[in-house]
Order: sequence, then structure tokens, then C-alpha cells
Amino acid sequence: MLLKLHVLLLFLLLFFTTSTSSTITTTTKSKEKITTSIPISSGRLLLHSSTYILQTSLGSPPQPLLLSLSTTSSFSWIPCSSSSSPSFSPSSSTTFLPLLCNSPSCPLLSTSSCPSPSSPCSSFSQDTLSLSSSLIFPNFTFSCITTSTSPSQGLLSLSLSPSSFISQTNSFFSSTFSYCLPFFLSTNFSGSLLLGPSSQPKHLKTMPLLINPRRPTFFYVNLTGIRLGRKLIPIQSFDPSSGAGTVLDPGSMYTRLSALDYAAVRDAFRKYVNGTVTSLGGFDTCYDGPVNPPAVTLVFDRLQVKLPPENVMIHSSSGSLSCLAMYGAAENDTSGLNLIGTMQHQNHRILFDVPNRRVGIAREICTVS
Repeated sequence: MLLKLHVLLLFLLLFFTTSTSSTITTTTKSKEKITTSIPISSGRLLLHSSTYILQTSLGSPPQPLLLSLSTTSSFSWIPCSSSSSPSFSPSSSTTFLPLLCNSPSCPLLSTSSCPSPSSPCSSFSQDTLSLSSSLIFPNFTFSCITTSTSPSQGLLSLSLSPSSFISQTNSFFSSTFSYCLPFFLSTNFSGSLLLGPSSQPKHLKTMPLLINPRRPTFFYVNLTGIRLGRKLIPIQSFDPSSGAGTVLDPGSMYTRLSALDYAAVRDAFRKYVNGTVTSLGGFDTCYDGPVNPPAVTLVFDRLQVKLPPENVMIHSSSGSLSCLAMYGAAENDTSGLNLIGTMQHQNHRILFDVPNRRVGIAREICTVS
């Protein structure tokens, strides 16, 4: 109980002492495009989680909340409760509004979910979201989760879904954002989420942003290969007819490749290291003792990203084991979907520019020791 109280007090202190660069509030009538920088931290300090989190508040009066980032979730969701902390308490907010099916903001299209216009729009609700004391979004739509198994943090959707935060704030940020994630063991809010086109780096190598009809809310990129040293391992191409392809996901810590792609990368990695292989949890390419891994380069269409060693290997917290920070999908998984996780994102600026259909990646050290 004392530990939980200490963590909560630490969160409240961080929330009210950390600010963003924005001086414009969305509650004004200004049509000026808003640019802002929101601090990001690894979730390990406050949540013992592998997610990356933002400090926010919801409701009136504001209730502090931690929200993790995701580019694959179709909507944002918040843990809601009237009794437990740090959940959001709807009954304590004067601006909380459950949505009905006849609301234009209700994301449900199925008649079975919305039998009549006056029916509740499932768990979808609206309230005032605050990213800082000066950046406030009234009528923010989210799913209010009340199950006992929901985690202590909520989720902020940055996907292409019409219900995502990015879509809801398109008139302010023009569906343009980027993030830099600090090292996952970092305890500081030294990363950043940059919102709006004018706040983005001016010189950033980019590649095409691809839309897949099978998963239209995902940000696809064309990963054509992974180079290990001098050996290039081809990766299955983007396929709009099947949904296969590669997605950059800040909500997944480790990179997951299709079974065939992973097997090829794993075998080439093992051959290069040429050591005794063991396993640890879900990782099947681990070594006990010092490892000299090959240089790993992600080869995209028009862009290549050479990963530093700390973005390639994961190290055991107890003992001397280190493992390749990737894993393969199950053999019966036929989706062909590759997820590039946050181990490979760390200390890189990742840009998503929806109007210009481009994704950018550049090395940026945002870890502060």
C-alpha cells in the first residue's frame, strides 16, 4: 500500500511540474494550426509496463491519467471506475457524457450494436481531455472500460481510424505527428510526441506511407529486407490484397515477424554469431555471455535504418543472458503482418505525415540518464 501511494504521489508531482511548449488551447475559436510537444516516458517506472506513456488528465475538474501510445488501436480507451485509483471516475466529472447511437461521434455502424438511435453507443463517451494546462480538447471521444481486468493506464489511439485522437484533432494538427521514445529502462519523461506539421524536423528522410484496404487504420511501410552484416534477408512485400506488410507500432515492445521471415533472419543471425544458442521466455536466440552481433539494418523503400546494438539485443535483468529482440509469429498465423516494435524505435524520431502520405525515421537521442 505504501509503495502504491508513493508511485501515485510521484505521478502527481510529475504531472503538475512537467509542461509542454503549446500556448494555444483548443477551447478558443482560433483556426491557427496548433503545434505542441508532449513528454513521453517508458512505463517501467510508474506502471512496471513495457508501454510508453503520456501524462494527461480527463474530466472537469481534471483527473490525472497516464495514457499509453498506439498506432494500431482503432479508438482510445480509459479505465473507468467510481471507486478505484488511478482510474477515471465519470461520476466525479461535470462534463462526462455517455454517447447515444444517434450521436455523430458514435463509431458503431452495426445495427446489432445500435438497435435504435436512443440506445447507448456501447461504452463510448465524451469528456474534456487535457494534455497540459493550456492544451485542452472538449468532447474527446473514448471508450470507458469498466472491467476489473483493465490495466491502470488508458490508451491514446494515434491510428488512421476516424475515432482516433489524430482524426479527432485533424483541424488542429493536420493529421501529422512524430515521436521519439527514450531507452526502455529510462526513468525520465525525456521523449516527446510532436503534434502538427510546423513542429516537425525540417530535414528527415522519408518513405511512402501505405494504406492497406484489409487494415485501413494501420500505418503501413514497405520493409523490403533486413541486412545482417553484409547479408540481405528479403522480407515479404506489402500486399494490399491480403493485408500482409509491415507496421511501425509504439504499442509493441518487440518486433514480430511472420514465421518465414523470422526464421530466415534468425538463422542468419545465429550463423553470424556462431555461438551456443539457448532460449529465454519467448526468445529463441539467446547467448550466455558476451555477444558480438552483426550490424542490423532495416531496409525500407527509399530509406535504410542502421540500428545501434542496444536496439538489437535484450539483456536478462538477472544473469548474463542476451537475446535477439525479435520473435516469430505462430506457424498458423497467416496474416503476414510484421510489427516493428519499440526496441527498434528507441532514440529515433518517427514521423507520420498523413496528408503527404509519408513516414520518416531519423536517429535522435532522447534518452536522459
